[in-house]
Amino acid sequence: MDQSLLNMLPSAKLLPKGRHLEDGVQQVYDVDVRVGSWTWLSLLRMFTSWLVQVPMAGLLCATLVKVQMHKTIRRLLQRVSGVVAVQFTGGEGESEYAHPRVCWHCHKREVLIVGIGNNVLKIDITKVERDSEGEPLSCSFDKLIDGVQLVGSHDGQVTDLSMCHSMTTTRLVSASVDGTIKIWEDQKSLPIAVLRPYDGQPVNSVTFVPAPDRPDHIILITGGPLNREVKIWVSASDEGWLLPSDAKSWNCTQTLEFKSSMGRSDEAFFNQVIALSQAGLLLLANAKRNAIYAVHLEYGPNPAATRMDYIAEFTVTTPILSFSGTSELLPHGEQIVKVYCVQTQAIQQYALDLSQCVPSLMQEIAETERNG
Repeated sequence: MDQSLLNMLPSAKLLPKGRHLEDGVQQVYDVDVRVGSWTWLSLLRMFTSWLVQVPMAGLLCATLVKVQMHKTIRRLLQRVSGVVAVQFTGGEGESEYAHPRVCWHCHKREVLIVGIGNNVLKIDITKVERDSEGEPLSCSFDKLIDGVQLVGSHDGQVTDLSMCHSMTTTRLVSASVDGTIKIWEDQKSLPIAVLRPYDGQPVNSVTFVPAPDRPDHIILITGGPLNREVKIWVSASDEGWLLPSDAKSWNCTQTLEFKSSMGRSDEAFFNQVIALSQAGLLLLANAKRNAIYAVHLEYGPNPAATRMDYIAEFTVTTPILSFSGTSELLPHGEQIVKVYCVQTQAIQQYALDLSQCVPSLMQEIAETERNG
């Protein structure tokens, strides 16, 4: 157990720091209206320091090779047994190859799914792996090398990828600036469903989220331009249990819109999104406000009943360019979320106490009385 996690826990359980989201399909959160005082995210460690002048999307952690690394990072990299390095050329959207999207296959650990340019690829890393001293393999979209398979394409740059396994079915979903999300099934050359969640506007994020205690309890979450508008999608029938195989059977059950009452959207938002299904959280990092929004997911008895019911806001010192997270159950029952952030001045690890992100009964009663 990481002693630093135990040290940062208070003797008494922390109180929730957010606000309830009212019942209903459409919810709005104003980033300029804060409940109570600022709540700072607990910093556990700094891995390395650097300086990036302008927030940008798709910043690669490979930049670590250009800076002095913390000894923790060095120990981590020493455990790496091999390196996958493939350089893609040709094909449509080649100018956008600088910011690929990556996700692991949900049950084949040797398979990597990559969105690069307009294309979605499946890579068998056992066939393309090279030692750390080797040159990158060159792969042309006109002639794919052994171990690289084209899943399909979009009409614009791929922005996000996610996979899930339900019953006997494996599904892959890809999002794009062309305004679509496409759902793919293994061994099929065409998508089984194409959705336009934001009426043709770019889709910045997409992820399948399974409930921690029921792997067949799966919802789909999408984020629109700047991830300002987050939507939950489920099957329109059977209480949402079955993943639909056509676009008409997907139903949007809830929308959470982030708005700014103080300025334009492009001045108030630069959101990154990750979902932590075990913790029941959707995290959004806003680089323009140095904030992380933790949205609690109440899974309910079935997928159709899943709701975003609570949101808590936390502050960091510098903008977050990209981030990831994991959750961990501590010996005394507390659950801690570890958040790893690539920021403009450092790569840092934070701890988020789940008790601050989950609504309490007392707070719900107080809010009910305050609202009449």
